[in-house]
Amino acid sequence: MVITLRAAHKLSAAYTLLEASPDAANTLIRAQLAMELKKFDQAKPLLEEVLRTDPGNTQAKNQWPSPCAPWANPPRRMPCSQVFPTTQTCWPGPNWLLSSKNSPRLPMPMRRWPSSTRTTSRFRNGLPMPSTAMPRRDQPRPPSLRQRVRPPCPPHRSRKTPQPKRNTARPWLPEKASEETRIRYAWLLMRAKRYDQVLETLGDQIKADAREDVLELAADAAFLAGKYDRAIPLLTARAKKNPENPTIWRNLADAYDVLQQPSQAAAAMEKYVALAPNDESAQLKLAGLLLRAKQTAQAERIYRQFLEKDPTNTQAMTDLATLYESRHQFNAAIAVLSKGLGNGRQAEPGLLLRLARLYGFAKHYPEAIATYNRLVAVPGITPAMRSAAELGLAEAFLETNNAAQAQKHLRALRAWDAHDPKLLLLAARASMLAQDPANTAKALENLSARREVATG
Repeated sequence: MVITLRAAHKLSAAYTLLEASPDAANTLIRAQLAMELKKFDQAKPLLEEVLRTDPGNTQAKNQWPSPCAPWANPPRRMPCSQVFPTTQTCWPGPNWLLSSKNSPRLPMPMRRWPSSTRTTSRFRNGLPMPSTAMPRRDQPRPPSLRQRVRPPCPPHRSRKTPQPKRNTARPWLPEKASEETRIRYAWLLMRAKRYDQVLETLGDQIKADAREDVLELAADAAFLAGKYDRAIPLLTARAKKNPENPTIWRNLADAYDVLQQPSQAAAAMEKYVALAPNDESAQLKLAGLLLRAKQTAQAERIYRQFLEKDPTNTQAMTDLATLYESRHQFNAAIAVLSKGLGNGRQAEPGLLLRLARLYGFAKHYPEAIATYNRLVAVPGITPAMRSAAELGLAEAFLETNNAAQAQKHLRALRAWDAHDPKLLLLAARASMLAQDPANTAKALENLSARREVATG
């Protein structure tokens, strides 16, 4: 029991247990425990008792100087060290804790040079010289600590040459470790987020027909390590065994999505949405996957169902408007965006710009002009968005034969001196419509010069 308590660093409990049943056989152990607990006044009589019954006990002799006085008290500890002059008490020996305190250097902090000399001479004449003793002047000095710890580099290798780093994070397991041991160690690696090593540790245990806990561990490790081609068959096997788990289907959909397989990703995401119908982000992602898989009818149905619940959702509005725009159904796209912007919500500049352009595509120029003016009136819009609004206004006014307003917005863009051929063409059209030959010639000359530079 005492050995167990001492190994568990419960010194006080071990000392109390021995004190309750004192015996001559455990006197030395009690003395050692008292010194470890820094109870030097109790350790000294115990050591005296051991030396009285067994004068040749070397272990008690070596420990005798310690309880004579507290640590770092050389004047009181030195007389005790001189009682039994051994290799442990007179010169540094293998035990650094004792040798650093009980040596001929003890008199040196007290400036007792004669005593230190006598102790050293007594040691050299009466006892064999240990390997740690200080060398004489005629002997070569031992290597310094720095030379022992950090040897010099070979002459053929520069100190600045980068050395390959050793992989100290490799998993360690005995070669004949059992299956349960490997699984438990893999769980520990999973907690430490060392996913590649989880797969390496499991090894040949990763099979489609493996246990549920092994499949879960391997599938999650492969997914989190970014090895989606390896994670997909494991997730598929898990889904067959546990089809009611929504997390498995979501991870499977994400893995297919990363590997650019939208059809398989949409099929897995449909399973997830059926199990988690309140996850709105998953519904929008399913519609996007269906669009990429060219299943536009199903995507449109999901977007409409979603907008019936939340008609102001920006992502659903823009995605559905993009779908209609790709089909050239501009009026349907306008209806979607107009409904979202007309519910008393604060106008978003991006949606306003999108709606104004759709009005222009549908040739509803008065509505386009009104929407562009609404966009320009929004405080804090970016310069790029303001320039896009000015350009849209110029195009809309040109289509309605309003040359004066078109020239006004083109001057705000400095169209006659621009480098963009589109702006120069609009400037030339507006000048011709306004019957302004000078500005028409200027715009056409700049356009011709830009084309010569481009072709040259």
